[in-house]
Amino acid sequence: MEEEYRYDVAISFLAEDEALANQLADLLGDRLSVFVYSTAQEKIAGADGEIVFNRVFESEARTVVVLYRDGWGKTPWTRVEETAIRNRAFKDGYEFVTFIPLQTPPQVPQWLPRTRIWVNLDRWGIKGAAAVIEGRSEGAGATPHDETAMEAARRIEREKAWERDRLNILHSDKGVSAARKELQTLFSSLASIIQQINAPEDGEAGPREIEIVEVQRTDRTCYLNLGEVNLSIAWSQQWGNSLEYSRLAVQLWKGALHPSGRFGKLLRDIAFHFDVTATGQFGWREVSEKERFCPSVELADVCIKLLIEVAYGKQSPE
Repeated sequence: MEEEYRYDVAISFLAEDEALANQLADLLGDRLSVFVYSTAQEKIAGADGEIVFNRVFESEARTVVVLYRDGWGKTPWTRVEETAIRNRAFKDGYEFVTFIPLQTPPQVPQWLPRTRIWVNLDRWGIKGAAAVIEGRSEGAGATPHDETAMEAARRIEREKAWERDRLNILHSDKGVSAARKELQTLFSSLASIIQQINAPEDGEAGPREIEIVEVQRTDRTCYLNLGEVNLSIAWSQQWGNSLEYSRLAVQLWKGALHPSGRFGKLLRDIAFHFDVTATGQFGWREVSEKERFCPSVELADVCIKLLIEVAYGKQSPE
């Protein structure tokens, strides 16, 4: 007989990530039963918390999600949850647990097997992460239920509240300052990657086969060259205290590139908006159907890789 579970999903997290845990629970809760301690207090009131938490994460939840960052497993409650998860994994393996790293670069506990895949929240987004978790829960035997009218109303209220908070950040001095800081992080990351690529190998003489040149850099623009292909990155901002109508243009050109960025043949034009994720991570959201989100360091790597692949014919310029 199939084992009975009280919850389809249990979420473990540090106190600072409670808002994110609730957002994730909102996306899952319309179809699955989800345990989040802050919304289940009436169920555990008067009980021994250590016993309840241990039971939930070791046996009562069909699947477990860990919102992971430094410090998880070191606080009193997450230490209990970590012990329960590891005890269960010792008996049943790690298929029941999904880790979502919240730091850049992503980190997971050293004891987690290397073969265990975790979810990149900044790349997939919170809705993508919820879809993965729902799929894994269904794979473990969960039967999703239909969302009630009350559940839908509360979920939409919380989604709108988060979107208001997000826009308040982006349309403020705080958002503008964060965008300027991340732009400089992007440019310095580009320079660091170029330095690593151009550096000669031990015992190597002469220039490298691939040698990227930084043609020009200002506070808002950066131009790179590789052979006949050039990469321009330009930040435009209409208002001084808001990011409305702002844009980061990543463009590839063939032929001579004037500092204005308008000479030569345009090969590729990719637009990004500055954004903040549910985890509080600042970065760049691609303006496309994919809506890919990239932290600044990751976007630098994406740009350099694109330049190399187009310059050497490994990727179509169109």
